[in-house]
Amino acid sequence: MYELISKNINMNTEISYKIKVTNNTDYVIAQNNVMFSFPKSPTVSGQTTNPFRVLAKGNKLNIKPGDSIVLEVSFSPDFYSEFKNTEVSKANLYITGYIDKLADENHFDFIKSINLE
Repeated sequence: MYELISKNINMNTEISYKIKVTNNTDYVIAQNNVMFSFPKSPTVSGQTTNPFRVLAKGNKLNIKPGDSIVLEVSFSPDFYSEFKNTEVSKANLYITGYIDKLADENHFDFIKSINLE
């Protein structure tokens, strides 16, 4: 489960978000990386994706079932100002990692959208 804990939007210094991650599975998450990005508005010809992602800090190895960690994402106001207000009300989290042990058959990845309001 992913939950926004706090946000700090200071257009003079930096933008930051703290996100609580809880392992709601029956497995140990042996290793994972969480990347943060804002969704881009669709163009006239279809949907657009944002290739710019920020790696969340504060991750740890071997997150046991039921355990939580707090991740922090921060970036410059210049990066933030590239997006429309409607685009910064939600974020996409790109999660990739391994359950139980580092082995190809234990690899997972998925995308989770969270509300930043």
